[in-house]
Amino acid sequence: MATTRINTRILALGVLWAGLSASAALAAPPEMTAEAMAKVQPKQAGVTVANLSAGDLARAKVLTVPGSDPKTTIGYVLADANKQPVRRFLAVQSDRYNILSFYQNGQEVYRETDAPSGRQYRWLGTNGSKIGIDTDNNGSVDVWEAISPEEVSREVFDAIQQRDAAKFQALVVTQKDLATLGLPAAQIEAILARAAGASAKMQKLIGELKLTEKAKWIHVELWVPETIPSDEFQGRADFVRHRNAGVLVDPGIANQAATFQLGEMVQIGRTWKLIDGPSFGPPTIEPVSPGGIHPLPKDVQDLITKLNALPDPGYGKTGYGKHQAARAAILNDVVIKLQNHPQQEMFIRQLIDAYVTAAQFGEEGARADLTRWQGSILKNAPKTPLAAFSTFRQLGLDYQTKLTAVNLTPKQIDSVQTWWREALAEFLKEYPSVDEAAEAHYRLALAEEPRGRDGEKAAKAQYAAIVRNFPNHQLAAQSAGSIRRMECEGQAMELKGTTLDGKAFDVSTLRGSVVAVYYWGSFQDKLAADAKELDALQKKHGGKLKIVTVCMDTDAKVAAKAAQDAGLPGTHLFAADSSLTAHYGIISNHLIIVGADGKVSNKNGLIADLSDAVEKVK
Repeated sequence: MATTRINTRILALGVLWAGLSASAALAAPPEMTAEAMAKVQPKQAGVTVANLSAGDLARAKVLTVPGSDPKTTIGYVLADANKQPVRRFLAVQSDRYNILSFYQNGQEVYRETDAPSGRQYRWLGTNGSKIGIDTDNNGSVDVWEAISPEEVSREVFDAIQQRDAAKFQALVVTQKDLATLGLPAAQIEAILARAAGASAKMQKLIGELKLTEKAKWIHVELWVPETIPSDEFQGRADFVRHRNAGVLVDPGIANQAATFQLGEMVQIGRTWKLIDGPSFGPPTIEPVSPGGIHPLPKDVQDLITKLNALPDPGYGKTGYGKHQAARAAILNDVVIKLQNHPQQEMFIRQLIDAYVTAAQFGEEGARADLTRWQGSILKNAPKTPLAAFSTFRQLGLDYQTKLTAVNLTPKQIDSVQTWWREALAEFLKEYPSVDEAAEAHYRLALAEEPRGRDGEKAAKAQYAAIVRNFPNHQLAAQSAGSIRRMECEGQAMELKGTTLDGKAFDVSTLRGSVVAVYYWGSFQDKLAADAKELDALQKKHGGKLKIVTVCMDTDAKVAAKAAQDAGLPGTHLFAADSSLTAHYGIISNHLIIVGADGKVSNKNGLIADLSDAVEKVK
């Protein structure tokens, strides 16, 4: 691979020259090849960056970055065939690379820097606005220098799903944070007393949410932040806070959703920190907003106090549907009393969610009430985000109801699926850019994909719409992977990772044998049966058939035990951040068959197909 000297025209590739110089006393950093640069991936999970296929890599070029002395080299840029940057590694006043930049569509979207305070991780472009510091170099963020409220909600979700107390604690406000605002000592003490219980609340929520390995963050509902000017408390900076936020999640259980309260947050510079811990259920609202911002009428305050006092049996437990129906009854009164009030829409959304959940759990009358409110919203606020929200929530409820009807014939099931596809398409036509549109595209793609060649073409268009129009959505990477999977037949299988016992693995090392790439999770019912079949086939065909499994779980210990208990044969790959499954958009049990030439021969394989694939090998 040729290495080209870069000149000032590389500015078009986004190289930052200001302040970059090489010390004469330092040796040049080690020369990088395209293959070596392309292999480097972000240390932080969930970051979307450009990656090169084998064909793209062959056409890529490595460009050198000169220092202040043109004869010296301080780094390299990996550029694709279109001269767009993919990676940039710099050694600034160092003989090793201390600034790693990653790109997507020619834009820098993520950066890792060795800083005096530790390893700095910076999310850029479509990946967000976070800046985190890893003070002990263990790969986890210990201190946040910048993070938005929306990003806090995602970090909290990840901490809950991963049961990571340290990850959560990094989001909690500290005495040092509060001191920068210049708050009175008594107020700092009171806030820290609340913050001290945040981790315990998070641990309690872990047990209440019961997120599975397939759980996903869906949406956060935030309202206008409150500001108390610094001159009111003789401080150094304004006290800006979000009193609460509602986080909607998919716990990974079919046709179910759950909500948790994020808790109060305060702004410290560019960082939002938690004052309180998260708790289960839709957000409760303080009856009176301090600072006089949109105070609620006294009768509404009383209703909210009553709402917050309702006993909650816990999601999915006996009486949960009745609990949601009781919430809806109170919220209905709140909404009616808040005509023309800025917070009315917030309560309408809670009301819609309560009706939907009550109906899902079989509460009579909830569906009729939901339909009545939906009609009112469409009449009085058509084509608004609120109309989109209520329409999409009702569509999901209608689909669940139709699909779970008793004794459906295959023809009736086909009819339901046709209705679902048409309903989603109509929703996207009416609301192409709302928050719910990305999920609607994704659900439509999932409904289209099993319908043969025409269905795959339609599904690919839906996945592409997510990648194009919602690049920062959590479903964007998954959708890009789904497109990659649908186009992978005849292409080299891309699978590199780490095994459950910590060893590096690359599927290309198995060329010469047919490879069964089996995606699985500890939660699937037929794991033991599949394992038995795969083991028998591997013994039958010997070295001609290799088994590689990719686990969808996020807990390595759970995955290892499940593989052992099921007797699963082969090499077992695992990635807690789900990057291995997302690469091909895999969300459920799946088999990809790779020929002896290392190319995918069947993207939707069956275990029964494996013997035929082996027999084709000469």
